[in-house]
Amino acid sequence: MKFAYSRFDTSDLHYRGKGDVFVNVEADLEVVDGEIVPCSWKSFPVAELAVALREWKARSETDRPDFEFLSLSLEGRWSLRICRAPGGWQAIDDAVQVVRGAVRPAAEIDTAIDDFARKVRAESVRTEGSWIEEFFV
Repeated sequence: MKFAYSRFDTSDLHYRGKGDVFVNVEADLEVVDGEIVPCSWKSFPVAELAVALREWKARSETDRPDFEFLSLSLEGRWSLRICRAPGGWQAIDDAVQVVRGAVRPAAEIDTAIDDFARKVRAESVRTEGSWIEEFFV
């Protein structure tokens, strides 16, 4: 599984507050699981997602609840959840009520999260400057 993005955009980022960064650092986002793309979105708040995923990952695997993303800029919650399944974790898209992703071990999910968060942070710093790093700690 991986989180892939394109069309990284900070053009609506005018202030240096957490809410502004989380809402206005956006990109088109796809969740890719093997040959399947269970979910894709346009202008998704990728900085906020990267931070939320890292916070979830920081919990011990045995204490992790299912991952659900409640965003400052999305109505309701993100339709994709990462849920515990026998043998690991699975990406589920609630919008279509179908399990799309394969069961993946926690280490694979964690690697995908780290890769995504590292890329979003680097792109944010490259685009906006080092001041933005404080939001990715």
